[in-house]
Amino acid sequence: EERPSAREFEADEFAAKNAEPQDLIDALIRMYKDNSSTLTPHPTFSKFYYSHPPAKERVDFLKSFITEPTS
Repeated sequence: EERPSAREFEADEFAAKNAEPQDLIDALIRMYKDNSSTLTPHPTFSKFYYSHPPAKERVDFLKSFITEPTS
């Protein structure tokens, strides 16, 4: 059975490849702050109670799609 978090990372990858990853990171952090959610929940708690990966995991994943400008 596929975990919902795997689908979330697939969605993040698609979005990062079709938009600016930094804009997605900024929006994700803003959404967590607006909802008063912690960006770094305890790992055990998040595994049992979160339907999405913690924001830090998603931000770190999205950062892997940021490319340095070439000169």
